[in-house]
This record gives sequence, structure tokens and C-alpha cells, in this order.
Amino acid sequence: MNTQNPELPKGLRFTFDVSREDFGKRLRTLRKQGGLTRKELGRLAGVDSELIRSYESGKALPKAKTLLSLASVFSVTIEWLLIGEDEPSGVD
Repeated sequence: MNTQNPELPKGLRFTFDVSREDFGKRLRTLRKQGGLTRKELGRLAGVDSELIRSYESGKALPKAKTLLSLASVFSVTIEWLLIGEDEPSGVD
């Protein structure tokens, strides 16, 4: 296993299609399955409950730091939250 982090060429970006609506549905499903209110999830993720509402309604996508927090709260991968690939490990 290579433990070195290779540097990416300056300006290189990775892009993929993220549906705000699908992300919101996944987030809402996880929140409800976890028995959390928007306010509780916001507190756990370090954001206001209105941002959680915006994410769930498909009006916005979270910034990287918030995305990491949300994935951590639910024990799922960022990839699953964003694009729905692979099964989430924290959900039955």
C-alpha cells in the first residue's frame, strides 16, 4: 500500500453529477431512520437546522466540511451521500 499522497497537477478537478434532489432524499431518509429532527442533525453536523432543510429540499448541497460531518453522523460514505453508489454501511 502506498502511504504517500501524490500531488495532483494544479487546476485538476474531479467532477461528477450530483442531483441535489437525490442527495436531499438520501439525507432525509437517513435522518428519519435515525429518529433525528432537523435541529438535532444540525447540531450533530455543526450547521443550522435551516441548512438541513435546504439540503433535504434540494435547494443546496453542503460544503465539504459539512458533508464529512453528515457522513460521519450516519456512518456512510461521502460517495453514497452524494451519488448513491454502494450500500450505506450504517443503514440496514
